[in-house]
Formats: sequence, C-alpha cells, structure tokens
Amino acid sequence: MIINTVTAAASTITVDNSGEGDYTSIKQAVNNSVDGDTLLVNKGVYVENVVVNKKLAIISKSGNPEDTIVQALNPGDHVFHVTADNVTISGFNVTGTNKSGIYYTGSDGTIAGNKLVSDKYGIYLEKAENITIENNNASQNGCGIYLKNCRKNKLVNNEVNYNWFKWGKYRNGVLLKNSSNNKLTDNNISRNWDGICLENSSNNELSKNAVIDDYFCISLRDSNNNKLIDNTVRSIGYSFDITLGKSHNNTLQGNSAGFMAEIRVSSGPESTNNTLEGKQHIRRQNSQFFCQRLLFNLANR
Repeated sequence: MIINTVTAAASTITVDNSGEGDYTSIKQAVNNSVDGDTLLVNKGVYVENVVVNKKLAIISKSGNPEDTIVQALNPGDHVFHVTADNVTISGFNVTGTNKSGIYYTGSDGTIAGNKLVSDKYGIYLEKAENITIENNNASQNGCGIYLKNCRKNKLVNNEVNYNWFKWGKYRNGVLLKNSSNNKLTDNNISRNWDGICLENSSNNELSKNAVIDDYFCISLRDSNNNKLIDNTVRSIGYSFDITLGKSHNNTLQGNSAGFMAEIRVSSGPESTNNTLEGKQHIRRQNSQFFCQRLLFNLANR
C-alpha cells in the first residue's frame, strides 16, 4: 500500500483591517495559517487578543510600531499569547492589557522592533529558552521585560524606561526570577524603580548595559555566579548603584558610573565570595538595615 502525504507549502498571508488583505484580523490569519507561514500585517489599529499556537512569523509590513497597533480587546488577557516554538513577532505597538503585551512560553523565537506600552508586563517569558528579545521599546508598563523560569535567552539593544507608573508593586525595568544562562547586552534601562533585578537567578551575564537614573539600578537577591561586566550604572540620588543580597560568587568587572565616578555597591554580610574589580566602592551595611531594604522591595512587588 502506498500512502501519499502532502505538506502545505509555507506562504505569506496579508492582514489588512480595511479589507484589502487576505484577512481583516491577525487572529483570523493565525487560525487559517500553517507552520512556517509569514503573516504580513498592514498598518492600522487591530483590537484583539491573539493566541499563537503555530510556528509563524507575524510582522508589520511597515516595520514601524507607531502605525501598526495591536490593542487588547479583552484587557484581562495577553495581547499576544505565544505557545508555539519558532515564532517571530516584529514591528508592533502592543498595548492596553492588565496582563502581558507579549507572553511567550515556547522556544527558539524572536521578539524584535516592538513598542510595549501601558501593559502590566511588556514582554513576559515563562519557561522559555533561546528567545531573542531585540530592539524593543518597553516603557510605561508595570514591568518592562520579565523572565520567569527561563534559560538561554538574549536581550539585546532594548529601551526599557519609566516602568513604575502603573501596578505599584511591579516596578521593574528587567526582572529575572528563577532564571539562568541568559545574556543581557547593550540595553538602555533608565527611570525605573529597579533597573535590572535578579531573584534566585544564576549564571547570567549582564554586559555593556546603560542602567541609569533608576532608583535601584542593579539588584541581586539569592543570585549566584552571575557576571556584571562593563556596564554603565548610575542611580538616582543617594540610593545604591548595585545591591547584593544573599548572593555569592558573582563577578563585577569594568563597570562605571561615568567619568571619574565610583560605583556604589551595597553588600550585606550574608553575601560572600563576590569579586569586584575596577573603580568601585563597597559600602557594607549591617544585616538589619539590609534586611529591611529587601523586605521593602519584596512587599512592593
């Protein structure tokens, strides 16, 4: 017996909310696509929540997030909820949800060139790996970029600013929780409550980031074996540039607060075997004050 199998060829599907494409909504196009398809979305405002459960590239035709907007129809759900591997989302303004602008639980994907604004979480990866998050602007959210239980992801050249105006207990630029082997490079992270915060996260590398004018620029809690290399770190006012809480075997090397300026590092006695090199100053606090600071942060997450 001979069994013939036919595999549908990948194709480009156009989406245009004025009716000049194959479909008028991104959701319709996803539902009628197959693995490997590209969804090319014309400029316009698309009010919808989209579940992406296929290997797709969803790209705005203009590449300009200012003219291709995806706004949550249901603010109680993610705007893009990605459950498949090998998904690309690029070139959109994603806004208006009490959950995540882009929520990704797959692997081997790309999130690039998007603007995430007025979401609880701009980009939220959970149990995801090998995702590249690049050239996005995640600003004025509760949390700009959140990685939870993630590994081997790359955050490159993102703008992550002013993430503390909504959802008071979520005030991070970039937050890594229970995450390892991620790389954060050449990101501009400013005017957040916590610029970059690592919680129970190890073997991550933060290099060449500008973490400037955040209240707490870089904070490590229960996080070990991380590398902080060649970052520019300058906090607002009297607060510390880098805070190490119950964190061990981390390397801080070549970081700077600007020309002829020292890095202010807060390290409690419960943090040990951390290596600090360069123009840096350690200001060791007593355990009571340090625990109060940690509890304050925890209470406000």
